[in-house]
Amino acid sequence: MFMGSLITVLTVAGFFGQYAWSLDIMSHFRIQYAVLEWQDQPVMVYGAHPNPPLGIRGTQQRDSELTEIRHILGRETQPLILLGDLNASPWSAPMRQIFAETDLRHGSHGHGIRPTWWFGTQLLALPYDHILVSSEWQVLTYEIGPDIGSDHFPVLADVVLE
Repeated sequence: MFMGSLITVLTVAGFFGQYAWSLDIMSHFRIQYAVLEWQDQPVMVYGAHPNPPLGIRGTQQRDSELTEIRHILGRETQPLILLGDLNASPWSAPMRQIFAETDLRHGSHGHGIRPTWWFGTQLLALPYDHILVSSEWQVLTYEIGPDIGSDHFPVLADVVLE
């Protein structure tokens, strides 16, 4: 887990490499990243939790933070994973921009997308928690975990570096 409110979990079978954690505090939100040595090459794993889209100002803040995240990820040249409660559905404008301007794809492709956050009822549910991967990754499994006592459900994925 990368930050206190991050619910997304990444699992990898057979990983024995070295890792180093680092925290970047950027203008108005936190994004954390780890540089992992994986199969003799560095990979970047980012965790982020932008502002929730509550009202016009909250939505503008979230969109601004996702734009900043998109710019950071667009500069990466290593295999990359972004995970977290991004407070946006995959079909939202800022998420579509991330997919269009980076080589990231949603980890759920081929596994089905399901909601991870409910607004009081299952009738109002959205997929707000994500694992996005660059083209170097194969996603073997992608699933929503059990209720862990949060207002979000965890996302679990098994990935392989190709």
